[in-house]
Amino acid sequence: MAPTKLAIFDVDGTLLHSNAADEACFVQAFCDALGFEAIDTNWLAYRHTTDSGITEQVFQERYGRGPRDDEVARLRARFVALLGTELGRRPEGAAPVAGTAAMLARFAEDSDWAVALATGGWRASTDLKLAASGLDVSALPAAHAEDGPSRESIVSVAWRRAREHYGVDAFARVVSVGDAVWDVRAAGRLGLPLVGIAAEADASALYSEGASHVVGDFTDAEGFLAALEEATVPLSG
Repeated sequence: MAPTKLAIFDVDGTLLHSNAADEACFVQAFCDALGFEAIDTNWLAYRHTTDSGITEQVFQERYGRGPRDDEVARLRARFVALLGTELGRRPEGAAPVAGTAAMLARFAEDSDWAVALATGGWRASTDLKLAASGLDVSALPAAHAEDGPSRESIVSVAWRRAREHYGVDAFARVVSVGDAVWDVRAAGRLGLPLVGIAAEADASALYSEGASHVVGDFTDAEGFLAALEEATVPLSG
């Protein structure tokens, strides 16, 4: 029987403890591949906090133009190379958030809930981190930074791919699951309920943006499932 509900998960900081390694390698890639001295790491200052959105804005602000395809390719390749080296030295840089594997296994057995991934990271870097984590999510529908500059567009693509993947015309309930302020804002703009994850984030910041439910991790499976059922659309304060 086809699932009737959909949970769309972010990756960095939500399924994986990967924000620190991801940020360090992303910033260094701008220096190594493109000759930048630094970029602003106040991610809330960016219109779209995704790899593609940040890259576009950095180029627009510095050069008055978007990046060329070859520049994006060099940046992405260097980023993935740095990330591979970092995770080879420190595999804990992509460790799963507590309870993630068991939670995903439970969803795989649950006929009601389907799962999709929606990340602001590029696909190659995301696949690398997930492989390092040991989580097997290769069969799940997913969307990445290549699918649009904004969080809203990426979540929308994941939502569409989930309908196609699971063979349903529409889900009775769709919930976004994320760890960052921009995840809350994107859910609000899309009219989706959101469950916040505070494994790395400040729970109070998510609540202040309008999240109705925030959990620390996935160790309390029943509590997380209840949050998915009860969460409401964020109304930013």
